[in-house]
Amino acid sequence: MVDFKIKIGKKRIRIRNLEIFTIVILTSLYVLAAVIQEDTWIYNGIASLSEHWHNVALESESALLTAFIFSTFGNTSVLIVFPYILIVYDIAQSYPNWILLGIVSGLGAAIGEITSYIIGRLIGASKKMSESEMGEKFHRIRTKFEEKPASIPITIFLFAMTPLPDDAILVPMGMMKYPYWKSIPPCTLGKTILCTLMAWLGFWVGSNLTALNYLIEDYPYLFFLRLIIPTSDVNPSSDIIQFSLIFIIIYLMMRLDFDKISMKRSKERKQFQAYLLEGANIKIKNLIEDYKVVNVEGFKDFIREIAEKYVNITIKDNLLHMDAIADQHLAYDQSMDFISFFYTTDKDKDEKDKKQENEDKEDIEN
Repeated sequence: MVDFKIKIGKKRIRIRNLEIFTIVILTSLYVLAAVIQEDTWIYNGIASLSEHWHNVALESESALLTAFIFSTFGNTSVLIVFPYILIVYDIAQSYPNWILLGIVSGLGAAIGEITSYIIGRLIGASKKMSESEMGEKFHRIRTKFEEKPASIPITIFLFAMTPLPDDAILVPMGMMKYPYWKSIPPCTLGKTILCTLMAWLGFWVGSNLTALNYLIEDYPYLFFLRLIIPTSDVNPSSDIIQFSLIFIIIYLMMRLDFDKISMKRSKERKQFQAYLLEGANIKIKNLIEDYKVVNVEGFKDFIREIAEKYVNITIKDNLLHMDAIADQHLAYDQSMDFISFFYTTDKDKDEKDKKQENEDKEDIEN
Protein backbone atom coordinates (compact mmCIF):
# COMPACT_ATOMS: atom_id res chain seq x y z
CA MET A 1 0.00 0.00 0.00
CA VAL A 2 1.61 3.23 -1.16
CA ASP A 3 1.69 6.21 1.17
CA PHE A 4 1.33 9.87 0.27
CA LYS A 5 2.30 12.85 2.39
CA ILE A 6 1.02 16.40 2.52
CA LYS A 7 2.65 19.32 4.32
CA ILE A 8 0.76 21.53 6.75
CA GLY A 9 3.23 24.08 8.04
CA LYS A 10 6.26 22.15 9.22
CA LYS A 11 4.34 18.93 9.72
CA ARG A 12 4.01 16.13 7.21
CA ILE A 13 0.85 14.05 7.31
CA ARG A 14 0.84 10.62 5.68
CA ILE A 15 -2.27 9.64 3.74
CA ARG A 16 -2.59 6.03 2.67
CA ASN A 17 -4.58 4.65 -0.23
CA LEU A 18 -7.46 3.77 2.09
CA GLU A 19 -7.68 7.38 3.26
CA ILE A 20 -7.53 8.70 -0.29
CA PHE A 21 -10.25 6.32 -1.45
CA THR A 22 -12.50 7.21 1.51
CA ILE A 23 -11.96 10.97 1.11
CA VAL A 24 -12.72 10.84 -2.62
CA ILE A 25 -15.89 8.78 -2.13
CA LEU A 26 -17.23 10.88 0.77
CA THR A 27 -16.42 14.16 -0.97
CA SER A 28 -18.18 13.00 -4.14
CA LEU A 29 -21.25 11.87 -2.21
CA TYR A 30 -21.54 15.05 -0.14
CA VAL A 31 -21.06 17.30 -3.16
CA LEU A 32 -23.73 15.31 -4.98
CA ALA A 33 -26.06 15.61 -1.97
CA ALA A 34 -25.57 19.39 -1.98
CA VAL A 35 -26.08 20.02 -5.70
CA ILE A 36 -28.66 17.39 -6.66
CA GLN A 37 -31.88 18.97 -7.98
CA GLU A 38 -35.42 17.78 -8.44
CA ASP A 39 -36.71 16.44 -11.76
CA THR A 40 -33.27 15.22 -12.84
CA TRP A 41 -32.62 11.60 -13.79
CA ILE A 42 -30.31 10.98 -10.82
CA TYR A 43 -32.77 12.59 -8.36
CA ASN A 44 -35.65 10.50 -9.67
CA GLY A 45 -33.48 7.36 -9.71
CA ILE A 46 -32.45 7.70 -6.06
CA ALA A 47 -36.02 8.57 -5.05
CA SER A 48 -37.29 5.45 -6.86
CA LEU A 49 -34.71 3.23 -5.12
CA SER A 50 -35.60 4.70 -1.74
CA GLU A 51 -39.30 4.13 -2.31
CA HIS A 52 -38.63 0.54 -3.42
CA TRP A 53 -36.48 -0.12 -0.35
CA HIS A 54 -39.21 1.32 1.89
CA ASN A 55 -41.79 -0.99 0.31
CA VAL A 56 -39.49 -3.99 0.83
CA ALA A 57 -39.23 -3.16 4.53
CA LEU A 58 -43.03 -3.06 4.85
CA GLU A 59 -43.51 -6.50 3.30
CA SER A 60 -42.89 -9.11 6.00
CA GLU A 61 -41.49 -11.89 3.81
CA SER A 62 -39.31 -9.60 1.69
CA ALA A 63 -37.94 -7.70 4.68
CA LEU A 64 -37.02 -10.80 6.67
CA LEU A 65 -35.51 -12.55 3.66
CA THR A 66 -33.49 -9.46 2.69
CA ALA A 67 -32.15 -9.02 6.23
CA PHE A 68 -31.32 -12.73 6.49
CA ILE A 69 -29.44 -12.80 3.16
CA PHE A 70 -27.42 -9.65 3.85
CA SER A 71 -26.59 -10.79 7.39
CA THR A 72 -25.46 -14.20 6.17
CA PHE A 73 -23.40 -12.80 3.30
CA GLY A 74 -21.91 -10.08 5.50
CA ASN A 75 -20.41 -12.72 7.79
CA THR A 76 -19.20 -15.30 5.27
CA SER A 77 -16.25 -13.20 4.10
CA VAL A 78 -13.09 -13.82 6.12
CA LEU A 79 -11.13 -10.69 7.12
CA ILE A 80 -13.33 -8.50 4.87
CA VAL A 81 -15.61 -5.88 6.42
CA PHE A 82 -19.22 -5.65 5.22
CA PRO A 83 -21.58 -3.37 7.24
CA TYR A 84 -24.61 -5.69 7.12
CA ILE A 85 -25.81 -4.23 10.40
CA LEU A 86 -26.77 -1.00 8.59
CA ILE A 87 -29.15 -3.00 6.40
CA VAL A 88 -30.88 -4.33 9.53
CA TYR A 89 -31.05 -0.81 10.98
CA ASP A 90 -32.45 0.63 7.77
CA ILE A 91 -35.14 -2.04 7.33
CA ALA A 92 -36.17 -1.70 10.98
CA GLN A 93 -37.15 1.95 10.42
CA SER A 94 -40.19 0.76 8.46
CA TYR A 95 -40.62 -2.85 9.55
CA PRO A 96 -43.22 -3.27 12.32
CA ASN A 97 -41.71 -6.26 14.24
CA TRP A 98 -38.17 -5.33 15.32
CA ILE A 99 -37.81 -8.36 17.63
CA LEU A 100 -38.47 -10.85 14.82
CA LEU A 101 -36.21 -8.88 12.48
CA GLY A 102 -33.38 -8.96 15.02
CA ILE A 103 -33.70 -12.71 15.63
CA VAL A 104 -33.77 -13.59 11.92
CA SER A 105 -30.80 -11.30 11.19
CA GLY A 106 -28.85 -12.74 14.12
CA LEU A 107 -29.41 -16.30 12.92
CA GLY A 108 -28.28 -15.33 9.42
CA ALA A 109 -25.13 -13.67 10.80
CA ALA A 110 -24.30 -16.75 12.91
CA ILE A 111 -24.75 -19.06 9.89
CA GLY A 112 -22.38 -16.85 7.92
CA GLU A 113 -19.75 -17.02 10.66
CA ILE A 114 -19.66 -20.82 10.41
CA THR A 115 -17.50 -20.20 7.32
CA SER A 116 -14.68 -18.89 9.51
CA TYR A 117 -14.88 -21.95 11.76
CA ILE A 118 -14.74 -24.30 8.76
CA ILE A 119 -11.71 -22.45 7.34
CA GLY A 120 -10.00 -22.88 10.71
CA ARG A 121 -10.71 -26.62 10.55
CA LEU A 122 -9.18 -26.82 7.08
CA ILE A 123 -6.04 -24.93 8.18
CA GLY A 124 -5.67 -27.15 11.23
CA ALA A 125 -6.10 -30.36 9.21
CA SER A 126 -3.47 -29.42 6.61
CA LYS A 127 0.17 -29.42 7.73
CA LYS A 128 1.15 -27.25 4.77
CA MET A 129 -1.53 -24.66 5.58
CA SER A 130 -0.86 -24.69 9.32
CA GLU A 131 2.86 -24.05 8.72
CA SER A 132 2.18 -21.21 6.29
CA GLU A 133 2.42 -17.52 7.22
CA MET A 134 -1.35 -17.27 7.70
CA GLY A 135 -1.40 -20.49 9.73
CA GLU A 136 1.35 -19.13 12.00
CA LYS A 137 -0.67 -15.97 12.50
CA PHE A 138 -3.78 -17.79 13.70
CA HIS A 139 -1.64 -20.28 15.66
CA ARG A 140 -0.62 -17.42 17.97
CA ILE A 141 -4.25 -16.72 18.83
CA ARG A 142 -4.99 -20.41 19.26
CA THR A 143 -2.21 -20.88 21.84
CA LYS A 144 -3.60 -17.97 23.87
CA PHE A 145 -6.98 -19.64 24.11
CA GLU A 146 -5.50 -23.04 24.92
CA GLU A 147 -3.93 -21.48 28.00
CA LYS A 148 -7.35 -20.28 29.24
CA PRO A 149 -10.06 -22.55 27.76
CA ALA A 150 -12.72 -21.30 30.17
CA SER A 151 -12.59 -17.85 28.57
CA ILE A 152 -13.38 -19.13 25.07
CA PRO A 153 -17.23 -19.03 25.13
CA ILE A 154 -17.24 -15.58 26.75
CA THR A 155 -14.72 -14.23 24.22
CA ILE A 156 -16.72 -15.60 21.28
CA PHE A 157 -19.90 -14.06 22.70
CA LEU A 158 -18.30 -10.63 23.27
CA PHE A 159 -16.77 -10.51 19.79
CA ALA A 160 -20.08 -11.57 18.21
CA MET A 161 -21.99 -8.92 20.16
CA THR A 162 -19.75 -6.12 18.85
CA PRO A 163 -18.57 -5.05 15.36
CA LEU A 164 -15.16 -6.64 16.12
CA PRO A 165 -13.94 -9.18 13.50
CA ASP A 166 -15.19 -12.60 14.61
CA ASP A 167 -12.81 -14.30 12.16
CA ALA A 168 -9.91 -13.59 14.52
CA ILE A 169 -11.65 -15.83 17.07
CA LEU A 170 -13.52 -18.48 15.08
CA VAL A 171 -10.65 -19.41 12.73
CA PRO A 172 -8.39 -20.35 15.69
CA MET A 173 -11.35 -22.21 17.24
CA GLY A 174 -11.59 -24.34 14.12
CA MET A 175 -7.81 -24.87 14.08
CA MET A 176 -7.77 -26.21 17.63
CA LYS A 177 -10.88 -28.32 16.88
CA TYR A 178 -12.82 -26.62 19.62
CA PRO A 179 -16.28 -28.31 19.48
CA TYR A 180 -18.63 -26.50 17.09
CA TRP A 181 -21.49 -27.05 19.53
CA LYS A 182 -19.52 -24.90 22.00
CA SER A 183 -18.48 -22.27 19.43
CA ILE A 184 -21.69 -21.64 17.50
CA PRO A 185 -24.19 -21.07 20.39
CA PRO A 186 -22.32 -18.13 22.00
CA CYS A 187 -21.72 -16.71 18.52
CA THR A 188 -25.42 -17.01 17.68
CA LEU A 189 -26.45 -15.42 20.97
CA GLY A 190 -24.05 -12.51 20.53
CA LYS A 191 -25.09 -11.87 16.91
CA THR A 192 -28.78 -12.06 17.82
CA ILE A 193 -28.36 -9.52 20.62
CA LEU A 194 -26.38 -7.18 18.34
CA CYS A 195 -28.91 -7.40 15.48
CA THR A 196 -31.88 -7.07 17.84
CA LEU A 197 -30.42 -3.93 19.43
CA MET A 198 -29.82 -2.41 16.01
CA ALA A 199 -33.33 -3.40 14.90
CA TRP A 200 -34.79 -1.74 18.01
CA LEU A 201 -32.75 1.42 17.37
CA GLY A 202 -33.94 1.55 13.76
CA PHE A 203 -37.54 0.96 14.84
CA TRP A 204 -37.29 3.73 17.47
CA VAL A 205 -35.86 6.19 14.92
CA GLY A 206 -38.62 5.30 12.45
CA SER A 207 -41.30 5.76 15.11
CA ASN A 208 -39.99 9.19 16.14
CA LEU A 209 -38.92 10.39 12.71
CA THR A 210 -40.98 13.58 12.64
CA ALA A 211 -39.78 14.76 16.05
CA LEU A 212 -36.15 13.96 15.22
CA ASN A 213 -36.35 15.88 11.94
CA TYR A 214 -37.78 18.92 13.73
CA LEU A 215 -34.88 18.64 16.21
CA ILE A 216 -32.30 18.72 13.41
CA GLU A 217 -34.05 21.65 11.73
CA ASP A 218 -34.20 23.65 14.99
CA TYR A 219 -30.57 22.90 15.90
CA PRO A 220 -28.47 22.96 12.68
CA TYR A 221 -25.30 21.93 14.55
CA LEU A 222 -26.88 18.47 14.87
CA PHE A 223 -26.62 18.02 11.09
CA PHE A 224 -24.34 14.98 11.55
CA LEU A 225 -27.37 13.06 12.83
CA ARG A 226 -28.53 13.01 9.22
CA LEU A 227 -26.12 10.09 8.82
CA ILE A 228 -28.52 7.88 10.78
CA ILE A 229 -31.81 9.79 10.66
CA PRO A 230 -33.61 10.09 7.30
CA THR A 231 -36.11 12.84 6.44
CA SER A 232 -39.86 12.36 6.80
CA ASP A 233 -40.43 12.85 3.07
CA VAL A 234 -38.64 11.54 0.01
CA ASN A 235 -35.27 13.30 0.01
CA PRO A 236 -32.46 11.87 -2.18
CA SER A 237 -29.93 14.26 -0.59
CA SER A 238 -30.60 12.74 2.81
CA ASP A 239 -30.45 9.24 1.31
CA ILE A 240 -27.00 9.96 -0.17
CA ILE A 241 -25.74 11.22 3.19
CA GLN A 242 -27.02 8.06 4.89
CA PHE A 243 -25.39 5.91 2.24
CA SER A 244 -22.02 7.53 3.01
CA LEU A 245 -22.16 5.95 6.48
CA ILE A 246 -21.32 2.60 4.88
CA PHE A 247 -17.93 3.91 3.71
CA ILE A 248 -17.26 5.59 7.06
CA ILE A 249 -17.83 2.32 8.95
CA ILE A 250 -15.72 0.32 6.48
CA TYR A 251 -12.90 2.85 6.87
CA LEU A 252 -13.02 2.79 10.68
CA MET A 253 -13.06 -1.01 10.84
CA MET A 254 -10.15 -1.35 8.40
CA ARG A 255 -8.09 1.27 10.24
CA LEU A 256 -8.37 -0.59 13.54
CA ASP A 257 -5.09 -2.51 13.65
CA PHE A 258 -6.00 -5.50 15.82
CA ASP A 259 -2.72 -7.22 14.96
CA LYS A 260 -0.69 -4.29 16.27
CA ILE A 261 -2.72 -4.20 19.49
CA SER A 262 -2.10 -7.94 20.00
CA MET A 263 1.61 -7.51 19.23
CA LYS A 264 2.02 -4.78 21.82
CA ARG A 265 0.29 -6.80 24.52
CA SER A 266 1.88 -10.19 23.79
CA LYS A 267 4.08 -11.62 26.51
CA GLU A 268 6.46 -12.94 23.82
CA ARG A 269 7.18 -9.39 22.68
CA LYS A 270 7.70 -8.21 26.25
CA GLN A 271 10.06 -11.13 26.89
CA PHE A 272 12.12 -10.35 23.80
CA GLN A 273 12.30 -6.70 24.81
CA ALA A 274 13.65 -7.80 28.19
CA TYR A 275 16.34 -9.85 26.41
CA LEU A 276 17.35 -6.75 24.44
CA LEU A 277 17.53 -4.53 27.50
CA GLU A 278 19.50 -7.01 29.62
CA GLY A 279 21.49 -8.75 26.88
CA ALA A 280 21.19 -12.48 26.21
CA ASN A 281 22.58 -15.54 24.44
CA ILE A 282 19.86 -17.94 23.33
CA LYS A 283 19.99 -21.03 21.19
CA ILE A 284 17.68 -20.64 18.21
CA LYS A 285 16.38 -24.15 18.93
CA ASN A 286 15.33 -23.05 22.42
CA LEU A 287 13.74 -19.92 21.01
CA ILE A 288 11.66 -22.06 18.62
CA GLU A 289 10.52 -24.25 21.52
CA ASP A 290 9.78 -21.35 23.89
CA TYR A 291 7.78 -19.45 21.26
CA LYS A 292 6.07 -22.63 19.97
CA VAL A 293 6.96 -21.82 16.37
CA VAL A 294 5.10 -23.77 13.67
CA ASN A 295 6.77 -22.37 10.55
CA VAL A 296 10.30 -23.35 11.68
CA GLU A 297 12.22 -22.74 8.45
CA GLY A 298 10.48 -19.44 7.88
CA PHE A 299 11.35 -18.40 11.44
CA LYS A 300 15.05 -19.24 10.96
CA ASP A 301 15.18 -17.12 7.82
CA PHE A 302 13.40 -14.31 9.66
CA ILE A 303 15.90 -14.41 12.54
CA ARG A 304 18.76 -14.12 10.05
CA GLU A 305 17.09 -11.04 8.56
CA ILE A 306 16.75 -9.51 12.04
CA ALA A 307 20.44 -10.15 12.73
CA GLU A 308 21.42 -8.49 9.45
CA LYS A 309 19.20 -5.51 10.21
CA TYR A 310 20.40 -4.65 13.74
CA VAL A 311 24.04 -4.29 14.82
CA ASN A 312 23.31 -5.36 18.40
CA ILE A 313 21.96 -8.75 17.27
CA THR A 314 24.23 -11.45 15.83
CA ILE A 315 24.03 -15.17 15.04
CA LYS A 316 26.90 -17.61 15.45
CA ASP A 317 26.72 -21.39 15.62
CA ASN A 318 22.92 -21.35 15.92
CA LEU A 319 23.23 -19.03 18.90
CA LEU A 320 21.37 -15.71 18.92
CA HIS A 321 23.44 -13.08 20.72
CA MET A 322 21.90 -9.77 21.81
CA ASP A 323 23.99 -6.95 23.23
CA ALA A 324 22.28 -5.06 26.04
CA ILE A 325 20.88 -1.69 24.95
CA ALA A 326 19.83 1.11 27.26
CA ASP A 327 17.28 2.76 24.98
CA GLN A 328 13.79 1.57 25.95
CA HIS A 329 12.26 2.91 22.74
CA LEU A 330 14.82 1.16 20.55
CA ALA A 331 14.27 -2.11 22.42
CA TYR A 332 10.53 -1.72 21.95
CA ASP A 333 10.88 -1.07 18.20
CA GLN A 334 13.14 -4.09 17.76
CA SER A 335 10.81 -6.31 19.79
CA MET A 336 7.85 -5.19 17.65
CA ASP A 337 9.87 -6.03 14.55
CA PHE A 338 10.69 -9.46 15.96
CA ILE A 339 7.15 -10.33 17.04
CA SER A 340 5.75 -9.27 13.66
CA PHE A 341 6.73 -12.74 12.38
CA PHE A 342 3.90 -14.26 14.39
CA TYR A 343 1.24 -11.75 13.41
CA THR A 344 1.88 -10.79 9.80
CA THR A 345 2.17 -12.60 6.48
CA ASP A 346 4.84 -12.16 3.81
CA LYS A 347 2.50 -9.80 1.97
CA ASP A 348 2.21 -7.61 5.06
CA LYS A 349 6.01 -7.56 5.44
CA ASP A 350 6.52 -6.61 1.78
CA GLU A 351 4.11 -3.69 2.14
CA LYS A 352 5.87 -2.60 5.32
CA ASP A 353 9.29 -2.74 3.61
CA LYS A 354 8.01 -0.75 0.62
CA LYS A 355 6.53 1.86 2.96
CA GLN A 356 9.82 2.17 4.86
CA GLU A 357 11.73 2.45 1.58
CA ASN A 358 9.45 5.28 0.41
CA GLU A 359 9.86 7.09 3.73
CA ASP A 360 13.65 6.85 3.51
CA LYS A 361 13.63 8.24 -0.02
CA GLU A 362 11.38 11.15 0.97
CA ASP A 363 13.55 11.94 4.01
CA ILE A 364 16.64 12.04 1.79
CA GLU A 365 14.93 14.28 -0.76
CA ASN A 366 13.78 16.69 1.97
